Amino acid sequence: MSGTRALLIALVVTAAGVTGFTAPAAADARMSYYCNDEGMWSPVAWIPIHRSATVWSADCHMGVGANSNAVRALQRTLQYCYRIALTIDGDFGGNTRKALMRAQAVEGIPADGEYGPQTRRAIKHYPVKTSGDCNRVP
Repeated sequence: MSGTRALLIALVVTAAGVTGFTAPAAADARMSYYCNDEGMWSPVAWIPIHRSATVWSADCHMGVGANSNAVRALQRTLQYCYRIALTIDGDFGGNTRKALMRAQAVEGIPADGEYGPQTRRAIKHYPVKTSGDCNRVP
């Protein structure tokens, strides 16, 4: 009986462990897109996005080492909306990280120098019409 009970407990613990890891992994997968392009949050702002043949998502992330049109969109935002002198070269290096940290601090969120959904919602973005104001997006 104790051998059967031990086996049953082991199976329950294993099953709980499997389901315990499955749900967070699925949630993380939704948020794990890498920002690789820029897109229009119509009609108010240009923002970093993830774009592929099957996905368009504003829920993406990027940091030091990224090199893409998404970085250019972020750099344009930091330069225009936050008046930070920054070269718009598409390279997320130390200067872009420092500039993003300044914008994050201004907006009252953790200044970690990483771009993701929290930063997207908090910062003001480069306007679609250059004569317009910078805008936040949801």
